[in-house]
Amino acid sequence: MQANLLNRVIYLEVWYGEDTELKDKRRVNPDIIVSKNRNFNLYTFLAVLACFMLPYIVYFNSINAPFVFDDKAKIVENPDIKSLVDIGDKLIFSYKDKERTFMSNDPSRPVTYLSFALNYYFGKLQTQGYHIVNILFHCLNTMLVFFFTRKIVSLTYNIYTVIFPIIVALFFGLHPANVNTVAYIFSRSDLLATFFYLLSLLLFLKSIDARSKFYPLSLMCFVLALFSKQIAITLPLIILSFDYLFLSNYSYSQVFRKISYHLPYWVLALVFVLFRYFYFGSIGDLEAGRLIDWFPYFISQFYVILRYIQMLFVPGGYCFDHAIPPASSILELHIFLSIIILGGAIVFIAYKGYIIRSGLSKICIFSLIWFISVLFPTSSFFPTTNTLVENRMYLAEIGFWLGVISIYLSLFRVKVPHDSTLFRNNKLLLVLSINIPSNSRALYNLGLELYERKQFYSARKYYEKAIFFDPNHAKAYNNLGLLLYDLREYENAVTMFGKATEIDPSMGIAFFNLGTIFHQMKNYKKAEMCYMKSLEVKQKYIPAYYNLGKLYHDIGKLREATHYYFMAIHADPLNIKALSNLGNIYFENKDYEGADKYYKEVLKIDLNNVKAHYNRGLIYSALKNHQKSSQCYMKALQIDPRHIDSYNSLGNLFFEQSDYRTAEYYYLKAIEVNPNYLQAHNNLVLVYFNSGLYQKARAELDIALRLSPQNNFLYSNKDLMKILKSVKVK
Repeated sequence: MQANLLNRVIYLEVWYGEDTELKDKRRVNPDIIVSKNRNFNLYTFLAVLACFMLPYIVYFNSINAPFVFDDKAKIVENPDIKSLVDIGDKLIFSYKDKERTFMSNDPSRPVTYLSFALNYYFGKLQTQGYHIVNILFHCLNTMLVFFFTRKIVSLTYNIYTVIFPIIVALFFGLHPANVNTVAYIFSRSDLLATFFYLLSLLLFLKSIDARSKFYPLSLMCFVLALFSKQIAITLPLIILSFDYLFLSNYSYSQVFRKISYHLPYWVLALVFVLFRYFYFGSIGDLEAGRLIDWFPYFISQFYVILRYIQMLFVPGGYCFDHAIPPASSILELHIFLSIIILGGAIVFIAYKGYIIRSGLSKICIFSLIWFISVLFPTSSFFPTTNTLVENRMYLAEIGFWLGVISIYLSLFRVKVPHDSTLFRNNKLLLVLSINIPSNSRALYNLGLELYERKQFYSARKYYEKAIFFDPNHAKAYNNLGLLLYDLREYENAVTMFGKATEIDPSMGIAFFNLGTIFHQMKNYKKAEMCYMKSLEVKQKYIPAYYNLGKLYHDIGKLREATHYYFMAIHADPLNIKALSNLGNIYFENKDYEGADKYYKEVLKIDLNNVKAHYNRGLIYSALKNHQKSSQCYMKALQIDPRHIDSYNSLGNLFFEQSDYRTAEYYYLKAIEVNPNYLQAHNNLVLVYFNSGLYQKARAELDIALRLSPQNNFLYSNKDLMKILKSVKVK
């Protein structure tokens, strides 16, 4: 028996793409477009330059300082950093495999010791190079604090300013509490951990707004921070808190929607703790000779944290080694009072902040979480040898200054100036956007700018605020609908577009957008009505002509489809999608000459249009001109080597010529690109069956039926199925 059924695919263009309003928000409101400007960039450039240069100038006089204390054991006398040969084995190792000695690398901080090894490689034991690296990382951290604070201010107060962020950044960059971290070479672990910590956080915020490629980089920076110093383990909590307060506006459901973004950070943190415990043998200080017992260490930290705060508020009393003995009881007066004061402050700030829910309260709650949680690892479950060490303040104080400066500006009614040329619109809009937060037009434009940048969650917040303050803002409803469409929240998008049309019945674009969603949901009657309405209020609207043609094409009304495709082409002779789909209609009616005419028109506009080459191959195949058909398929594959339909159709050509071996080759190429490509599996069943390879045919049959249990193509060939069902697969 010869099976001769072939599964042929006609590639139809089914797009709601660039020609539809859903993908072109600028048509929604062309007169209000936010643009970047030179003044804004200049302010930022000068602020960033100050964040880098001022700390560099302040700390530059430390570059000739000698190696001191642990520098000598960990750098001068450490043989592990003095050769890059087999450096990997020297950076991470188990203490079970190597004799424990203080004059060696700490395997829990491989990033830090790799930096020491590189310093030694380029400058041996010249201290200037080591100090310069420390200073540069401190300057970079100050810059990152600026960008991070700027992000918080923009999300909280709807303004773009350099004043508040640069104050926070320079307090961090210039405060004398950081001398012990920057000038002491061995404290580089704090500098590196902070650098990768902040970078991971900023990349996370970039990726969650824009759904960009920065997300893997954020995870990678988190890992680098963990292997610089263990304080980085707090990052998942900081990211979660930031999302809850600033991105989701106290909404647990909004946070839960982004759980796929958060979960990998928590998994990495858990893996890190388990790795320390099982591979290194401890989660505490691996280099310590004798650790302080956990409970005395823990209760002492309430007093120690107050000392940290005192050193930040009142600079002075700094030294390498603070001789503060661990407490023996919670009832010791200084411990008891510290618990009351610190606990009371935490409860008060958290409670008042949650109840008030103002911009200031958000920043205060986040600052509190940052300060306490960053200190927590070295103040609780990572016990070490000293109760108070100044470099532990380094990362934590970012949250401290963020909160303190916010409260100061609020108490003294200091108005933070904004970058006054953010919008293309008039200056009055800018004043309103800052001094009257309820100005819906300013909020709408902020949403539009963020949407332009594909920062969907931030844009959504501003559109919703614009609607809150102006419930009749039709354009805000329409653009919120566009955003919800991009987020695949189709039902909510329908509601927004419907509201826009209720408010402004002359808004043809909103009717069109509504029709597009109904079209995608296969509610063709409502889609047709909306498209017609959009043409009624906005005549000669090309996307509506095209989508109407596509709608009638989908439901089999080819005459009406042809009419509207012609209307789209008449209005825009370069409309490739309309030309291509007209060719498809002629092909379906077996008017191959007419189909080829329109595919050639497509190729005049775009010579590398894969679909047009492929469809011309189908025409020649139908006309039994195998040579030209093969040339068209090969041209399509030359442009796109992963075009599976061309591989499948080439297989069909050789199958028709009974060249089963070559047909098999092309079907397998299609499956190589997409292992679940059903048509190629179906056709391989026929190839193996007609070649007498029943075992292979039965194996392919099982795959095809697994992909499509109701496989009409195969079940329609009853004789083939009967024979192959009787074959037992070895």
